[in-house]
Amino acid sequence: MEPLQITSVGDLSGATQRAQEKLHNIDNWWRGEPQIYDTPLLPKLYRGNLAEHEISMNSRFMVRAPTRHAKCPNAPEGWLYLMQHYGLPTRLLDWTESLLIATFSACKNHLEETGVVWGLNPFKLNLREINREQIVGPGDPTARTIIRRAFNKRGPQLDGEKVVALLCEEIDIRMMIQQSGFTIHSTKIPLDPLNDWKEFLVRFEIPAKAKVPLQRELELFGLTNSYLFPDLKHLAEKITSDFST
Repeated sequence: MEPLQITSVGDLSGATQRAQEKLHNIDNWWRGEPQIYDTPLLPKLYRGNLAEHEISMNSRFMVRAPTRHAKCPNAPEGWLYLMQHYGLPTRLLDWTESLLIATFSACKNHLEETGVVWGLNPFKLNLREINREQIVGPGDPTARTIIRRAFNKRGPQLDGEKVVALLCEEIDIRMMIQQSGFTIHSTKIPLDPLNDWKEFLVRFEIPAKAKVPLQRELELFGLTNSYLFPDLKHLAEKITSDFST
């Protein structure tokens, strides 16, 4: 079967409808990948040997962040959100409620390779994992256990490995603009090889030759790095680019 493709902004409406039909859900989450990875739906923490250093990395980040970030969180889940959005490998996997943003992410890099956009029904995922057809907050017992084990391995144990779609507090402006959602993982097993993954996931491909034209179309809609990453660095890059062309 030919893979479902996105080659222009005009295809996004059809992709949304296709995802709704396949996943039986209107409010799906999206994730864009600039190339076809061996483990695409797995947090960065689990893609190498960093998981054994998780607590040490998190502790160091928490100690040094207050001099660099004006308003640090108090709760452990807030720290995980902040770490994830500023590039520390965590047990979180980024999703967005916007197909436009996911498509932009899939077109950003590796222009010579096929990009991928994943659609996720977070309600079906949680029904499978924790028998609750809803997106849960960090107070959910399973989610709370996974979160706490990122900081203390001596805490409560899970009954089996889990992946949970998590409702998150917007503790940083990036999360608001990027319309963030997260899955939190207690396992090194990616979502996509699971036997029933097509029950809660759909996959679209972006051909390499379509990436640059598609990115230009998205920029006409206002999707740029300086918008999605609202800091002075990306603002300066955008201004420089505007005056260099």
